[in-house]
Amino acid sequence: MFNETLQTDQVGCIKPFNVAAQEFNKQLRDKVSQLRTQLPDTAFTYVDIYSARYSMFKNPKHFGFVDSLGQCIFNGTTCNNPSEYITWDGIHYTEAANRWVANLTLDGSLCDPPLPITKACLKHPS
Repeated sequence: MFNETLQTDQVGCIKPFNVAAQEFNKQLRDKVSQLRTQLPDTAFTYVDIYSARYSMFKNPKHFGFVDSLGQCIFNGTTCNNPSEYITWDGIHYTEAANRWVANLTLDGSLCDPPLPITKACLKHPS
């Protein structure tokens, strides 16, 4: 899938992939800001899922996971405790990881502006 010689960061994530994701998110956030100015009667919410997911990899035990780079599927066999893993296979997130990100999105913690989902469709203050 990728070149094994690619540099990894202190967490074990592949640097070029993260640099690309960070740049994409920066440009997306800037575009959302521009759209808020251009369309003042419309509510836009930027959700920073990248930072939340990276936090899980950086400090897995804080979030209840056993290992940041561990996988729940080994040689086609699923582990007995998927709620302790961030990913099934190194790519696809487990229900536990997705639930954690979803809850932070729903309560507005990952959002700009930081509003719970129940208020996200209302016109945001400038």
